[in-house]
Amino acid sequence: MNVDFGIGNKKILFAAVSGSLANGTATSESDVDIRGCYISPTDDLFALYYNPLKTTIRSEQDDQTDMEFHEVEKYIQLMLKGGFTTIEPVFQPKICFDVRYMATLTFIAKNCISKKTVSSYLGFCDNLIKEWDRRPEKHRLFGWRCIGQAYRILEGKPIEINTHELIREYGLSYNLDNIYTFKSEVNNLVEVRKESTLRDEPCTSTVVRANQLLRRIRHDDLEDM
Repeated sequence: MNVDFGIGNKKILFAAVSGSLANGTATSESDVDIRGCYISPTDDLFALYYNPLKTTIRSEQDDQTDMEFHEVEKYIQLMLKGGFTTIEPVFQPKICFDVRYMATLTFIAKNCISKKTVSSYLGFCDNLIKEWDRRPEKHRLFGWRCIGQAYRILEGKPIEINTHELIREYGLSYNLDNIYTFKSEVNNLVEVRKESTLRDEPCTSTVVRANQLLRRIRHDDLEDM
Protein backbone atom coordinates (compact mmCIF):
# COMPACT_ATOMS: atom_id res chain seq x y z
CA MET A 1 0.00 0.00 0.00
CA ASN A 2 1.70 3.16 -1.23
CA VAL A 3 0.56 6.09 0.90
CA ASP A 4 1.81 9.64 1.21
CA PHE A 5 1.42 10.21 4.95
CA GLY A 6 1.78 13.97 4.61
CA ILE A 7 4.53 14.33 7.21
CA GLY A 8 7.43 15.26 4.96
CA ASN A 9 10.74 13.49 5.47
CA LYS A 10 10.10 12.43 9.06
CA LYS A 11 10.67 8.77 9.90
CA ILE A 12 7.63 6.57 10.46
CA LEU A 13 7.76 4.36 13.54
CA PHE A 14 4.49 2.76 12.50
CA ALA A 15 1.34 3.45 10.51
CA ALA A 16 -1.80 1.39 11.02
CA VAL A 17 -5.21 1.07 9.41
CA SER A 18 -7.70 2.17 12.05
CA GLY A 19 -11.40 2.97 12.37
CA SER A 20 -14.17 0.96 10.73
CA LEU A 21 -11.85 -0.67 8.17
CA ALA A 22 -9.79 -2.23 10.96
CA ASN A 23 -12.79 -2.95 13.21
CA GLY A 24 -14.77 -4.87 10.60
CA THR A 25 -17.64 -2.38 10.33
CA ALA A 26 -16.70 -0.59 7.09
CA THR A 27 -19.28 0.09 4.40
CA SER A 28 -18.86 1.28 0.81
CA GLU A 29 -19.09 4.85 2.13
CA SER A 30 -16.50 4.47 4.90
CA ASP A 31 -13.29 6.48 4.74
CA VAL A 32 -9.85 5.10 5.53
CA ASP A 33 -8.50 6.09 8.94
CA ILE A 34 -4.75 5.87 9.40
CA ARG A 35 -3.15 6.34 12.80
CA GLY A 36 0.48 6.19 13.72
CA CYS A 37 3.67 7.51 15.20
CA TYR A 38 6.63 9.32 13.66
CA ILE A 39 10.12 10.27 14.80
CA SER A 40 11.27 13.87 14.63
CA PRO A 41 14.89 14.49 13.66
CA THR A 42 16.82 14.86 16.90
CA ASP A 43 18.08 18.27 15.73
CA ASP A 44 14.48 19.53 15.83
CA LEU A 45 14.35 18.90 19.58
CA PHE A 46 16.83 21.70 20.14
CA ALA A 47 15.04 24.20 17.93
CA LEU A 48 13.53 27.36 19.39
CA TYR A 49 9.97 26.88 20.66
CA TYR A 50 9.99 23.10 20.13
CA ASN A 51 7.11 21.64 22.15
CA PRO A 52 6.68 17.84 22.17
CA LEU A 53 3.01 18.25 23.07
CA LYS A 54 2.34 20.19 19.87
CA THR A 55 3.67 17.66 17.41
CA THR A 56 0.48 16.01 16.20
CA ILE A 57 0.12 16.01 12.43
CA ARG A 58 -3.34 15.63 10.92
CA SER A 59 -3.96 15.47 7.21
CA GLU A 60 -6.52 14.37 4.65
CA GLN A 61 -4.94 12.91 1.55
CA ASP A 62 -8.36 13.04 -0.13
CA ASP A 63 -12.03 12.86 0.84
CA GLN A 64 -11.61 9.17 1.70
CA THR A 65 -8.44 9.17 3.82
CA ASP A 66 -8.02 10.67 7.29
CA MET A 67 -4.59 10.51 8.92
CA GLU A 68 -3.26 11.39 12.35
CA PHE A 69 0.29 10.93 13.59
CA HIS A 70 1.88 11.80 16.94
CA GLU A 71 5.59 12.31 17.45
CA VAL A 72 7.03 9.38 19.40
CA GLU A 73 7.56 11.31 22.65
CA LYS A 74 3.96 12.49 22.72
CA TYR A 75 2.72 9.06 21.60
CA ILE A 76 4.43 7.33 24.50
CA GLN A 77 3.15 9.94 26.97
CA LEU A 78 -0.42 9.40 25.76
CA MET A 79 -0.09 5.62 26.06
CA LEU A 80 1.18 5.96 29.62
CA LYS A 81 -1.97 7.93 30.40
CA GLY A 82 -3.97 4.90 29.29
CA GLY A 83 -5.80 6.47 26.34
CA PHE A 84 -7.34 3.89 24.03
CA THR A 85 -6.85 6.09 20.96
CA THR A 86 -3.09 5.56 21.14
CA ILE A 87 -3.00 2.05 22.64
CA GLU A 88 -5.34 0.38 20.13
CA PRO A 89 -3.53 1.44 16.91
CA VAL A 90 -0.43 -0.43 18.11
CA PHE A 91 -2.44 -3.66 17.72
CA GLN A 92 -4.22 -2.78 14.48
CA PRO A 93 -3.18 -3.90 10.96
CA LYS A 94 0.08 -2.23 9.96
CA ILE A 95 0.81 -0.47 6.71
CA CYS A 96 4.44 -0.16 7.71
CA PHE A 97 6.58 -0.16 10.85
CA ASP A 98 10.17 0.14 12.01
CA VAL A 99 11.34 -3.34 13.00
CA ARG A 100 13.90 -1.85 15.40
CA TYR A 101 11.27 -0.49 17.76
CA MET A 102 7.85 -2.02 17.08
CA ALA A 103 8.18 -5.05 19.36
CA THR A 104 9.24 -2.88 22.30
CA LEU A 105 6.49 -0.35 21.64
CA THR A 106 3.95 -3.20 21.55
CA PHE A 107 5.26 -4.55 24.86
CA ILE A 108 4.92 -1.08 26.42
CA ALA A 109 1.40 -0.65 25.01
CA LYS A 110 0.30 -3.95 26.59
CA ASN A 111 1.61 -2.80 29.94
CA CYS A 112 -0.02 0.62 29.63
CA ILE A 113 -3.46 -1.00 29.68
CA SER A 114 -5.02 -0.18 33.05
CA LYS A 115 -8.17 1.14 34.69
CA LYS A 116 -7.26 4.47 33.08
CA THR A 117 -7.83 2.80 29.71
CA VAL A 118 -11.25 1.63 30.84
CA SER A 119 -11.95 5.20 31.96
CA SER A 120 -11.07 6.47 28.48
CA TYR A 121 -13.64 4.09 26.96
CA LEU A 122 -16.18 5.24 29.53
CA GLY A 123 -15.37 8.84 28.62
CA PHE A 124 -16.33 8.18 25.02
CA CYS A 125 -19.54 6.49 26.17
CA ASP A 126 -20.47 9.38 28.46
CA ASN A 127 -20.02 11.90 25.64
CA LEU A 128 -22.03 9.67 23.33
CA ILE A 129 -24.94 9.59 25.79
CA LYS A 130 -24.91 13.39 26.05
CA GLU A 131 -25.08 13.73 22.25
CA TRP A 132 -27.03 10.54 21.46
CA ASP A 133 -29.64 12.10 19.19
CA ARG A 134 -27.02 13.99 17.19
CA ARG A 135 -24.60 11.10 16.73
CA PRO A 136 -24.78 8.78 13.69
CA GLU A 137 -25.32 5.05 14.06
CA LYS A 138 -21.63 4.30 13.46
CA HIS A 139 -20.76 6.24 16.64
CA ARG A 140 -23.37 4.31 18.62
CA LEU A 141 -21.97 1.04 17.31
CA PHE A 142 -18.50 2.20 18.33
CA GLY A 143 -19.91 2.96 21.78
CA TRP A 144 -20.99 -0.66 22.13
CA ARG A 145 -17.54 -1.67 20.93
CA CYS A 146 -15.97 0.46 23.68
CA ILE A 147 -18.06 -1.33 26.28
CA GLY A 148 -17.05 -4.76 24.98
CA GLN A 149 -13.38 -3.82 24.81
CA ALA A 150 -13.48 -2.43 28.36
CA TYR A 151 -15.04 -5.66 29.69
CA ARG A 152 -12.35 -7.64 27.90
CA ILE A 153 -9.56 -5.52 29.37
CA LEU A 154 -11.01 -5.84 32.88
CA GLU A 155 -10.85 -9.63 32.44
CA GLY A 156 -7.16 -9.40 31.62
CA LYS A 157 -7.62 -10.34 27.96
CA PRO A 158 -5.71 -8.78 25.04
CA ILE A 159 -7.15 -6.11 22.74
CA GLU A 160 -9.72 -7.46 20.25
CA ILE A 161 -9.90 -5.42 17.06
CA ASN A 162 -13.13 -6.76 15.53
CA THR A 163 -16.27 -4.96 16.74
CA HIS A 164 -18.69 -7.81 15.99
CA GLU A 165 -16.55 -10.33 17.88
CA LEU A 166 -16.56 -8.05 20.94
CA ILE A 167 -20.32 -7.59 20.84
CA ARG A 168 -20.92 -11.34 20.41
CA GLU A 169 -18.43 -12.27 23.14
CA TYR A 170 -20.28 -10.22 25.76
CA GLY A 171 -23.82 -10.59 24.43
CA LEU A 172 -24.18 -6.85 23.91
CA SER A 173 -27.08 -5.19 22.15
CA TYR A 174 -27.16 -4.35 18.46
CA ASN A 175 -30.05 -1.96 19.08
CA LEU A 176 -28.52 1.33 18.08
CA ASP A 177 -31.63 3.36 18.90
CA ASN A 178 -32.19 2.42 22.54
CA ILE A 179 -30.21 4.81 24.74
CA TYR A 180 -31.61 3.28 27.93
CA THR A 181 -30.09 -0.12 27.19
CA PHE A 182 -26.80 1.58 26.45
CA LYS A 183 -26.91 3.62 29.69
CA SER A 184 -27.66 0.49 31.69
CA GLU A 185 -24.64 -1.31 30.24
CA VAL A 186 -22.40 1.69 30.91
CA ASN A 187 -23.56 1.77 34.54
CA ASN A 188 -22.83 -1.94 34.86
CA LEU A 189 -19.35 -1.40 33.39
CA VAL A 190 -18.66 1.29 36.00
CA GLU A 191 -19.45 -1.19 38.78
CA VAL A 192 -17.32 -3.94 37.20
CA ARG A 193 -14.44 -1.48 36.96
CA LYS A 194 -14.70 -0.71 40.68
CA GLU A 195 -14.41 -4.41 41.60
CA SER A 196 -11.67 -5.24 39.11
CA THR A 197 -8.14 -6.10 40.20
CA LEU A 198 -6.71 -4.56 37.03
CA ARG A 199 -3.85 -2.15 37.83
CA ASP A 200 -4.89 1.46 38.32
CA GLU A 201 -2.10 2.78 36.09
CA PRO A 202 1.10 1.57 34.38
CA CYS A 203 3.74 0.38 36.86
CA THR A 204 7.10 2.10 37.32
CA SER A 205 8.93 -0.53 35.28
CA THR A 206 6.76 0.28 32.26
CA VAL A 207 7.63 3.97 32.57
CA VAL A 208 11.32 3.05 32.79
CA ARG A 209 11.03 0.82 29.71
CA ALA A 210 9.26 3.60 27.81
CA ASN A 211 12.00 6.07 28.72
CA GLN A 212 14.66 3.60 27.59
CA LEU A 213 12.94 3.18 24.24
CA LEU A 214 12.72 6.93 23.70
CA ARG A 215 16.41 7.38 24.56
CA ARG A 216 17.32 4.57 22.18
CA ILE A 217 15.31 6.14 19.35
CA ARG A 218 16.96 9.54 19.88
CA HIS A 219 20.42 7.98 20.05
CA ASP A 220 19.86 5.94 16.89
CA ASP A 221 18.70 9.04 15.04
CA LEU A 222 21.94 10.82 15.96
CA GLU A 223 23.90 7.81 14.76
CA ASP A 224 22.02 7.85 11.44
CA MET A 225 22.85 11.49 10.76
